[in-house]
Amino acid sequence: MKTVRTEAPQSPPNKLPCTLKFTAGLLGFEQEREFVLHPAMPNSPYLWLELAGQPGHGFLVISPSCCVPAYAPDIGKPDAETLSLTSADDAFVLNIVTIGSRGEATLNLRAPLVVNRHTFVGKQCVPANVSTFSLHHPIQTLPAVAA
Repeated sequence: MKTVRTEAPQSPPNKLPCTLKFTAGLLGFEQEREFVLHPAMPNSPYLWLELAGQPGHGFLVISPSCCVPAYAPDIGKPDAETLSLTSADDAFVLNIVTIGSRGEATLNLRAPLVVNRHTFVGKQCVPANVSTFSLHHPIQTLPAVAA
């Protein structure tokens, strides 16, 4: 098993927007394979993962290093091989943010988006240590993002 660390080198690429390919899609969007990652707002840690074929539709995501510095999902060998990860430094990790009806934000730590930083191919993974993570980890959100 490989553990994908989330320290600074695993943050998203500096050149945004960029196109990410998820060969198996994302949960609930299995038919969608191509997504565009771009900033949600200037100088914000939040990013939009937008469906390439449906502009305006997508997911609010964030690097877990911004809110859960100790987060270390254990990505199994099959997923690491699928993504051609030879070391943790080859990957960056994003987590989907959910904004509730009262503006409260939570982070899905149970199904991280793991992306090869060299090929921009990603996969939504279920870590081997999934039971140690929350599906609704509370985080502080920016008022402009929740609006």
